[in-house]
Amino acid sequence: MISSYWNKGFSLQKSTRYFTIFSAKYSSGTKLFFENIHRGLIRVSGDEVHEFLQGLITNDISHINNTSNRDNAMFTMFLNKQGRVLYDTIIYRQRNEKTSCIIECDRTIEEQLKQHLLHFRFRKNINIDIITQEMNIWACFQDFHDLHRNTKNNFQVTHQHEYWKLGAIICSDPRLQLGLRIITPKYLQIPDFQHINDDRKCVLPNTSYNYKKLRYIHGISEGIVAYLDNLTSQMLDCSNYDEPILNEKDQIIGKLKGIQDEFGIGLLKIDLALSSKHLKIGSLNASTYRPTWWPQKKKLKYVLLL
Repeated sequence: MISSYWNKGFSLQKSTRYFTIFSAKYSSGTKLFFENIHRGLIRVSGDEVHEFLQGLITNDISHINNTSNRDNAMFTMFLNKQGRVLYDTIIYRQRNEKTSCIIECDRTIEEQLKQHLLHFRFRKNINIDIITQEMNIWACFQDFHDLHRNTKNNFQVTHQHEYWKLGAIICSDPRLQLGLRIITPKYLQIPDFQHINDDRKCVLPNTSYNYKKLRYIHGISEGIVAYLDNLTSQMLDCSNYDEPILNEKDQIIGKLKGIQDEFGIGLLKIDLALSSKHLKIGSLNASTYRPTWWPQKKKLKYVLLL
């Protein structure tokens, strides 16, 4: 699977108008903070924590299990016994911390993920605790110009020591084009960030939907809805999703998984989607195309986002 994205009848060039409209609200140098209220946190701790997680995830835990004096994060999946996706997550390792990791996941399934971890703990000396009520998760862009980035994430982390003094984790988002990821104690809010950043203007946009829309524009999926085909129907009301996507020949070439304004996310067959001049989702017209970071020549069977 790989990501693409869609908009309602707009071309790729026109979709960048969103950035122009969004960034026009803020002056140069303004830092943008998005609070991710739909994400949860689980702390896994113990002497065998890295070996324990290594056997349950799709990525290599050694990517964050190093001796560098900085926070680290990586994207990974948890699978069921049949090898199908259960949960998409980000795992964090705090600097100089050797016996614990923090797992970020969709907030609606944090208890299920905890039970999944407990099921495989056996006799290992591992503690598993949900800490969502103790911490906040933020996405941060050092400058609104960062919203325009179309290359692999290379955002610089600044003011690390100030964040560390307050018990926060700060590092680049391990995925593409999504700025910094900051995990802070609940009491830290925008005025505190402004003080940390030398009184540089820090802004919390009106709603988290700006961040959701930003993810869709870049073709980056997140959370239980994006991977609904691999989950049980009891975990979420499916009536708002799985809308069939049709091409001009009225062939079903995929399913809609989520929508925000004129952007959406879905599961598509690549060849049929990219060769179709027009797509239909219910009464809406849609189009799809390759995001800039997607390999242009590699042949793939499915595309995750529309």
